[in-house]
Amino acid sequence: MTTTIAQIATAMQTLLTEEANRLARATGFIQRERKISGASFAQTLVFGWLAQPDSSLEALSQGFAWTQGRSLSRQGLSQRFTARGAHFLECLLRAVVAERVQGMRANVGCLSRFEGVYLEDSTGITLPALLASVWSGVQGAGLKIGVSWELQQGTLVELELCPARQHDQKLELAQRCLPAGALRVRDLGFFDLDQLAQQDQQGYYISRYKGGTAVYDEPGKRLDLVATLSRQAQPTCRLRVQMGHGQRLSCWLVAQRVPAAVWQQRRQRLKDWERKHGDSASPERYALCQWTILLTNVPPDWLNDSQVQQVYGLRWQIELLFKLWKSIHQVDDWLSANPWRILCELYAKLIAVVFQHWCQIAGGCHALAHSLTRSTHPFARLAWLLAGVFEQHSLLVAALERLLCCLRTSGRISRSRSSMPSFQRLEP
Repeated sequence: MTTTIAQIATAMQTLLTEEANRLARATGFIQRERKISGASFAQTLVFGWLAQPDSSLEALSQGFAWTQGRSLSRQGLSQRFTARGAHFLECLLRAVVAERVQGMRANVGCLSRFEGVYLEDSTGITLPALLASVWSGVQGAGLKIGVSWELQQGTLVELELCPARQHDQKLELAQRCLPAGALRVRDLGFFDLDQLAQQDQQGYYISRYKGGTAVYDEPGKRLDLVATLSRQAQPTCRLRVQMGHGQRLSCWLVAQRVPAAVWQQRRQRLKDWERKHGDSASPERYALCQWTILLTNVPPDWLNDSQVQQVYGLRWQIELLFKLWKSIHQVDDWLSANPWRILCELYAKLIAVVFQHWCQIAGGCHALAHSLTRSTHPFARLAWLLAGVFEQHSLLVAALERLLCCLRTSGRISRSRSSMPSFQRLEP
């Protein structure tokens, strides 16, 4: 069911007032309420950093005065950036992520056959070494953010926080069951034959092939993949195979020969990897650089070879989402050396981007024909206006409706014959 803007306004108000105050007390962040409450602290940071990601304490304290009708000094605000303050905002972020906001289903060509198209990936944020006890990285401190994004209705199904050293395959979202008939599209970091076999029972998947994985033909004979592909006369091919020495997952292998320039780029990256790790890549790995190899259980009459490649290319949409969070909202950038302020800022910015995402999908900006990046700018300009009417439901709904008018008239991606955007390539 599509979430209305009135429902979004109600959810935002509940989370940043009642829930924020409850969590502030539960975490010990607020023990005796004086000038600042859990709600006022959260609202100031979320809207302040949504309006300007590099806002100073001075700007945030002014924003507090605007929204709360009373003053708070820079020092008074700075004193709230503590371990308890960070824990409070982390708990609030988890409560925000637990909400499910759905936009109108945006069916594009061949995607309409699936009961949801789920893109899954993760991104990392390096943190100061002092935070290693909170979020441990491979070296020092770091946070990994795993995301499951349903593309057709725009829902952020999961935004999972975990230590950066945790492997993608161990994320909770990697184990999550999807609705029957849904399509799961993942990066190579999630490659796991057991998980693909589980998805094979539930719905559909498209995954990159992981080099070194044993490949067998249908009768069970081991294939030399390099030799098999080298015999293909066409630039694309589809083979019915079994994957894995023990698993023997039955699926389609869809391979496409890449242009010479892409082949050279891949070879160069492989040489860079060898220098970095002091190791040598196998001849097979070099030979397979000239192919993009995908595994899928989607029937050929649902997606032809070209469409399999194009649909897998939609994974780039989640990379654009991460780029939006980092380049515009600056979730991985801060102007302080205080580790607890850094965590407070990180969590508050993530709450802000989730709220923004809710409004964007209500305005239809999750559709492939719209640019999430271009539809971001109105939020920064109107953030403090939203904050000023935040606790008055009718005024907040009216302000959000005006905001959606801005979104609907901007951010539309133009058609092109020379460089087709994703929505155009997927059309019938």
